[in-house]
Order: sequence, then C-alpha cells, then structure tokens
Amino acid sequence: MINQADLPFHVSAGASNLGIVKTTEGSFHVYRTGAFHELITGWKFMIASERLASVLGALGDPHLTLTPATIVGVPEGVSISKYCELSISSELDPRNLANVDIKGKKVWQFTGEHLFVSPEARLYLKNNGFAELRFEPGFYHFAGKM
Repeated sequence: MINQADLPFHVSAGASNLGIVKTTEGSFHVYRTGAFHELITGWKFMIASERLASVLGALGDPHLTLTPATIVGVPEGVSISKYCELSISSELDPRNLANVDIKGKKVWQFTGEHLFVSPEARLYLKNNGFAELRFEPGFYHFAGKM
C-alpha cells in the first residue's frame, strides 16, 4: 500500500454548470453558462486563470507550457479573467504510481484533462491563496471510473 503523502495530487475546482469545448481552431467556446473557476477542464483540455497559470509557471516544471486561451461565446454582461491553456508533456500512469518521482514542484496530466501536482507543488498552490482548489491524493477520486 502506498502512503497518501507519497502520491501526486489530483487538482480540481468547484462544481460548475459551465459548458465549454475546445474548437478545432484552438479557441474555447462557451455553450452553457456557469461559473468560471480558477481551473476549468474538459475533454482533452485544461485551462487556468491567468493568476493560477502564473503560479503554476513559477513552479518551474519544464513539462508545462502555458498558452493564452481565447474564450468565445461568453454571454453578454459576463466578465471573465484571462485564461491560459495548460499543456503538460508528462503523463501520469495510474498503474505506475509507486515509481513516480514526486520530489520537487512538479505537474502531470492524465488523459489531457486532469491536472496532478507533487506534494510540494500542492503546498505552494495552497500557500498562494487558491482556496477553491481541491486536492485528492492519487487516483482515489477516480474509483470506479478506471
């Protein structure tokens, strides 16, 4: 059995009815209104508020690339902050968690739509005021889905 303190943490934000998809052109289209959280994930994409993206970038993980995201179809009168798309080249494999090097401030992705961070990166995010983010150890959040 792996100690939870020795696992990467799955990062998620609060629940939202927001419906958003990545278009073939690379922009993000809102098709259903909802809350714009610090982290928004969907089929094969992750976008972060500019504030969260800045802190993630400061982790210094070379596997993370941040690209400004264009969000279209935002309902009139709704104001949102700027967002960045997260591209992470290191993929986490749930079958190989025991061999993952979690030392330092690191990020991983799973299936292109789930963000994971090392314990040190989790602490860094928490210390930078991201109260809405939730951190679940390993793949416990995925029970029954794999």
